[in-house]
Amino acid sequence: RVIGHSGDGEGSHAEMRLLPDEGIGLFTALNSDGSVQGMMPAAFTLRADLFEQFMDRYFPAPAAAQEPTVSTAKEHARLAAGEYVWSRRQTGDFQEALFLVTRFVGLELTIRANADGTIQTSPLLSFDKNGRSQTWREVGPFVWRQVGGDAHLVMNVRDGDVQSVVSDGAASVWVNLRVPFLWSAGLNVPLLLLATGALLLTVLLWPVAAIVRHRYGRTLQLAGPEGRAYRLTRIAAVVGVLYMLGWTIALVADFASTVGSAPWIRAIQLIGLLCIGGAGLAVWNVWLTWRGGRSGWAKAWSLVLALSLLYLVWFSFAFHLISLRIG
Repeated sequence: RVIGHSGDGEGSHAEMRLLPDEGIGLFTALNSDGSVQGMMPAAFTLRADLFEQFMDRYFPAPAAAQEPTVSTAKEHARLAAGEYVWSRRQTGDFQEALFLVTRFVGLELTIRANADGTIQTSPLLSFDKNGRSQTWREVGPFVWRQVGGDAHLVMNVRDGDVQSVVSDGAASVWVNLRVPFLWSAGLNVPLLLLATGALLLTVLLWPVAAIVRHRYGRTLQLAGPEGRAYRLTRIAAVVGVLYMLGWTIALVADFASTVGSAPWIRAIQLIGLLCIGGAGLAVWNVWLTWRGGRSGWAKAWSLVLALSLLYLVWFSFAFHLISLRIG
């Protein structure tokens, strides 16, 4: 029986493990991250390896019996499959959205169901120090044993749905929480890219269309409210592109760890607030376009533009690109 707690900061790591029945404890403190070995910085792997080898030396356990795979494996594998997120993460500010993007582009946290009833976890979900995916088979109700190893995954299930997953091969503070599909990176990052792409295409085609009309001596056959809605919606698209460009710079420049970046973040968020008005203008433009005699292409693109701006606004508040708190 082992109880303990770990703590981490930049360049500072510690862990205490207690064996209360034996009256023995092990405390480890490290004053640097160390180089990355495989997937994790050396401080993490050293801390884990030291405790594992301490236990193997002084409290060796007999080889665990290979339990049979239970009959519910395929059904429970299907219930467990999906996207997860660490419980230990930044929430409530713009870093929540940035973490969503990083989960999509490389920081994968998923469980996949295999045809034989086993499940496969991404390296960061089970914290495999060698950076490899792991395969697990179910040996008890929502208890999975590593194929070719001794580690276990235990799933917390509520009302028939998997809520979270923990591994006895990782630090106890790392709990993997199930992400509903509507809030997943797999859905929202592609939608965000599509919305941004539609806005960017609108911005690029706006002057191109004007140049083509000038070249052939034509004028934009829109006047009154329709003309104003058309122009204002294009301006809204420009604002949306600037907004996404600002967050792209914030991600690349690592504003989350940069001292003095708060004014720049607030400026980007201010641009985002303008997108709310832009979404309203785009909806107005849809109404005018569809009740008028515009072409089918004009009607379809007015709808695409409105949906893109509306989604951009929803994403900004749902994942806290716009929030009162920074950090």
